[in-house]
Amino acid sequence: MVEFRMPEFHAPFPMECNPHLAEASQAMREWAELMGLVPTERARARLRATGADLSGAHVWPRASLSLLTLGCRWLALCFRIDDQLDEDDQGDRPEACAAVIAELHRVLDGGVAQDEKGSSVVLRALSALWQETSVRTPQHWWLVSIQQTSPRLSVLIAIMGI
Repeated sequence: MVEFRMPEFHAPFPMECNPHLAEASQAMREWAELMGLVPTERARARLRATGADLSGAHVWPRASLSLLTLGCRWLALCFRIDDQLDEDDQGDRPEACAAVIAELHRVLDGGVAQDEKGSSVVLRALSALWQETSVRTPQHWWLVSIQQTSPRLSVLIAIMGI
């Protein structure tokens, strides 16, 4: 095993942790369960091990419970998407990665319904989360988000040589 030593970073502000961490963690786990993202005990353990909730509590130390929970859901979903790519060995198959990325992009464009038959649990969760987030934000925010995400996904596909 290779030893890794984290370098010290100076931050000119105090480290804070959101006081709603425990409640947001529980809500995030319940959401992941409801969405079918953690169908096994191993998957639930992996979600706990990612520390998505703790990361969110440090990234958004002053967020309300509802905003912290929403942010933690996004982090959990991002970690789950990464796991899906790793587990399915799609990282070794650029075409498969490109297909997954294209499907994710289609969801962000509004192309997948939350309850669409045949879509993966990840796509349904992304669709539900995107809908929940976009309702809470001005229309120009999510239009800009899609416009900024689209070229990045296209660049990723181009880098992969597909």
